[in-house]
This record gives sequence, structure tokens and C-alpha cells, in this order.
Amino acid sequence: LIESIMTGENQMVGLLTNIGGSNISILMNFNDFELMKRKLEFLKEQINEKSDQLYWIGVGNVYENLNQINQSYKEACMSLEYRQLNLETQILYYADCLGIINQQMILISVEEENQLMWSILAGDQKKVSEYLTLLFGKIHEQTSFTQLRQFGHNILGLVYNLILQNQLQKTEILAGGYDFFAVNDKFTFNELKDYLQKTCYRICEYFNARVAIRDKKLEDDIIAYIYQNYNLDLSLDFIAAKFNMNPKYLSRFFKEHFGVNFLEFINQFRVKKAKELLVQEPNLKINVIADQVGISNVNTFIAVFKKYEGVTPGKYRNMQNSNVG
Repeated sequence: LIESIMTGENQMVGLLTNIGGSNISILMNFNDFELMKRKLEFLKEQINEKSDQLYWIGVGNVYENLNQINQSYKEACMSLEYRQLNLETQILYYADCLGIINQQMILISVEEENQLMWSILAGDQKKVSEYLTLLFGKIHEQTSFTQLRQFGHNILGLVYNLILQNQLQKTEILAGGYDFFAVNDKFTFNELKDYLQKTCYRICEYFNARVAIRDKKLEDDIIAYIYQNYNLDLSLDFIAAKFNMNPKYLSRFFKEHFGVNFLEFINQFRVKKAKELLVQEPNLKINVIADQVGISNVNTFIAVFKKYEGVTPGKYRNMQNSNVG
């Protein structure tokens, strides 16, 4: 197709070179610039008709001096940076691109940044996907490749900051330090979104694993403290202060990790210890046992004991003694 327009009849000649991958460089010599533009439009139409591939044609400025060929080539390459994301072959003239070089970048608000970062820190992949979808909703068909790349850089910059702030290993999180933008000088909207989503998912998994380890240690420490100090007047607020936690968070933590609330957990353990004392110390008075397991009011102790065992402490002791006899 390219060779067909570079003929003596069109007063156009050129040097066509494959410069690697799917990139082709065309050095053209012509007398009529408008004719050249019409021929490029014809080339674009033919490509759209005969090929399912998407092509972009970058055109540098016209120069009369051979020493400026390299400058024109650089301009042609630069113009490709401003291709739009609509799915059609485009011709981009560097002279036209000058007007959009300083075009406004796609902005991400502080609130949007925080929403994405907090969802990653929480390890919530569903929320991460929702927020990325909202952010990528800013992209439209008229968005240029440069805007898309800058947009991707901004999001990845937030991710890098999150990695640094939490003293994570970048090589572990980003699959050996893979740099998407260094490896991919050309990429699609979906490729960028997929890369950013997978990167955020990997960080979510890392935080989830770290939280699981932290929660298991916290769980073990809380249980150990309660088992060693159940005879004290323990409360949710007291335990929360002991472990530098918010009482509401601790209450939720108990429900999620032990299946019962704080009071249920500690009362069940106190009843267990009371049962041991009732059998092992047959002469120990009920009010003394109540005090030793951390319930100073004997009536409260009897009510709690009956709730879990169905009988009063005294009757439980008699039943155990009868079984032994």
C-alpha cells in the first residue's frame, strides 16, 4: 500500500524501513505537501478496509535540509504519543500536536487517592476494583496516549508510595521489579488497567497475609492474658487499653475470631474454672469460688453458671459428688 503511493506519477519517492517490531519508518520526498496528505488519507482508508490491525501514522514537519531528517523523525515519533484511544487508524501531524502538547492531564483528587489507598491497605480487592473502575471512567475516546500514560504513572506512583511507606519489598510485590512503562512503550487501555489491577491485588494479598499473622499473634496474646488473669475484674475497656486497641474494634475482633462476644468468652472460661474448683475443692464456699474466678457478686456468679450449665453451682457440685460416690 505504501509503495503504491510513492510513484513518479505522484511525484513522491521514499525510503521505507522496518525499524523493529511493528514499526515502519518512511522517509519521503515530494513537491506537493497537500497531495502527500491526500495520499496518506487514502492509505488510511485502505488500511481500514484491508486490515483488522490498528495503525497510527505519525508525521514530522517538512524540512528542505537533509541535516534535519533526524529532527523530523523525532517529531513523527513524538506525534504518536498524542494518538487518541478510539479504535481507528489515525494520522497525527506534529504541527497539529503542538496545540495539545500542554493539554490538561487527567486529575485524580485527594479523596480518590485516599479511597484507593485505604481499600488496598484493607486488602479489599472488590473495593480496589470498584475504585479503579471509577478512576478509569475518566478515560474517553478522545483521551490521548500521553494522557493515558501519565494517568497510569500517577496511579502507579501512589502504589509505589504505599509500598515505601509500609517498608515492603518492591521486587516481591511487583514480580521481580517489572516496570510496565519501561517494558511497554505502547499499550492499550485494557492492558494498563489490567496491569494496575493485578499490581494492586498483589499488594492486597500481601497486606491480608500480614494482617492474618498480626491477628493470630494478637489473638494468642489476648487469650493468654485472659487465661492468666481471669480472676481479675476484666472488662472490654480494660483489655482494649491493655493492648492499645479501640474497644469497638476489640469487640468486633472477638466476634470475628472467637465466634462470641468478649463477655461470653470470659464467662465461659470462668465457668470452666469454677467447675474445676467445685469438684477439686468440695469444702470451698460458693462465694469464695465466685471471687476466685473473677465474679465478685455471688448472685451474678450463680446466674452466669446456671446460664451455661443449666444448674446452680451447688447442685452441680452435688451431682458430681453423687457420680463419684
